[in-house]
Amino acid sequence: MSLRRIHSCTGKAEGVIDGYRPAPGGEERLELSVHVCAAHDPAPAEWFAGLTTRVREDGTLIWDKCGLAMDFRGHEDALPMHAALWLTPLTGLDPADFDGWPAFLAAAVAHLVAQHDTAEGSWNAAAVFLEQAARCGAEGNLTVMLAALSHAETAVADALNAASPDTSGVST
Repeated sequence: MSLRRIHSCTGKAEGVIDGYRPAPGGEERLELSVHVCAAHDPAPAEWFAGLTTRVREDGTLIWDKCGLAMDFRGHEDALPMHAALWLTPLTGLDPADFDGWPAFLAAAVAHLVAQHDTAEGSWNAAAVFLEQAARCGAEGNLTVMLAALSHAETAVADALNAASPDTSGVST
């Protein structure tokens, strides 16, 4: 499981949307839980690509920030979602153009450093975590790679929010 901040909305979470995937035996497996504010309920479909969604009816909130998510997906599903939801929109890079995730992530670091002031603050944290993700991916440590990507995603959301506070939910 990785904790993610999948967009830069500053709204207060008022509900949780869960995403499920069919599992063997006809049951469903929880893949993603996202805290949402009123403006993001229903949540954008791309957050739950390939999943069946349901609004959690018990009112349980773990966090009060919109966009905080628990991602239970494996590497093979989570990595393309990181690319689709924030890395490709941020950098303009497509993972298909690279020889594997480490090369894609290394190029994303180079893009981030070229486009943003990474000397300090959230952009610096994003660059450091992306670099760590690339290195861990090259070493075959996919669990740490996903954790570093989640931290980078949160740092990018924070940087975007600091640059342009907007509660309408600009996706990262």
